[in-house]
Amino acid sequence: MISSAERFLWCITLAGLVGCHCDAAVSVEVFVRTRSGDTVRLSSSPVKVVDAKVLVESISLLDTVDPERSYDRFFQALASVKGFDGIFTDATGTAPLSGLSAEHFVVVSDRRLALTVFEQYLWIVPAAEARDDKLLLGSHNLGLGHFREALKSRPNLERSVVTKLKADANHAIAQKDFAQARMLASGVFYFGDVENAKTTKSEIDRQEAMSLRQQAEVAIQNKKFDNAYELFQKAQALFPDELVKKLLAELKSKGIGPSTGNGLPSEFGWYYLLIKDAMDRAWTQPSQLQGRLNCVVFIRIQRDGTISYVWFDQRSGNPVMDESVLSAVKSVRRIRPLPPGLGNAYVDIPVAFELKPKGPG
Repeated sequence: MISSAERFLWCITLAGLVGCHCDAAVSVEVFVRTRSGDTVRLSSSPVKVVDAKVLVESISLLDTVDPERSYDRFFQALASVKGFDGIFTDATGTAPLSGLSAEHFVVVSDRRLALTVFEQYLWIVPAAEARDDKLLLGSHNLGLGHFREALKSRPNLERSVVTKLKADANHAIAQKDFAQARMLASGVFYFGDVENAKTTKSEIDRQEAMSLRQQAEVAIQNKKFDNAYELFQKAQALFPDELVKKLLAELKSKGIGPSTGNGLPSEFGWYYLLIKDAMDRAWTQPSQLQGRLNCVVFIRIQRDGTISYVWFDQRSGNPVMDESVLSAVKSVRRIRPLPPGLGNAYVDIPVAFELKPKGPG
């Protein structure tokens, strides 16, 4: 296995691509260079050649906030251009191609890199970027950032990507899959359509708040007033409404107060405060953001205090905010072990993050 001290440069050599009319045979060589200058060739690395249509059809599978979690499903969904199926590098790190077009995209994914230096392990690179018969895949074009930049010189494709993301976000809203809708709205933002991203985010908030209010009304009918209060609170945080504000006040007047919303029995409230304090200390609020933003992250805590899994329950809709929170939570590897009587092998706990507007001065 390649050691974590190694620095990677993935090189695909495309003989005869530049200036050709896609009839020339192309030799693909995949290798990594270590800091000492040694070359290590990677065998059995999957290489796909896709067209723009396939990329657009699959773009909604990518999570632009936490992309590494979505690489595998995205790569597996890509269908190669006819004639480029089932391509892997051989024992020497080489794979033959024939008929590569400058309009194609070369997509390479190899999870082995994620086990070493880089968390990211996906390249989506236009074949037209080949120079001197070589297309270099390294840290300079790793991940989604380079693909986003490449789209700027392809405005039609960029519009198609954003249109697909918006359409799928609207479909997710209709299906009441608000977490998926927020992920897709973040994609719209990531690929440059800020105004449409804001509009979509507002509609998601409105629709989810409406759904929460409906759930709260059912809870009241079933005399589950604490549950109703919590649902009304969540709805009000997403999309303020005067009627909901009055209902919350009425419930509170009847002795139904706000809960911590952490899902833990009251006797373990001190443990939640410990977790919240650790997360707040790890999080540096992005200074460039304005306004009030909220998100909720679930963390899975093992019996020994190890944090083994992290996922969004509610995104803020702003990628900068979400990325800062995710980075902070992932930086906390372990906390105090679970107290006796709480959970079994593990417990899942929600942690809320709020970016508040800056005061004057």
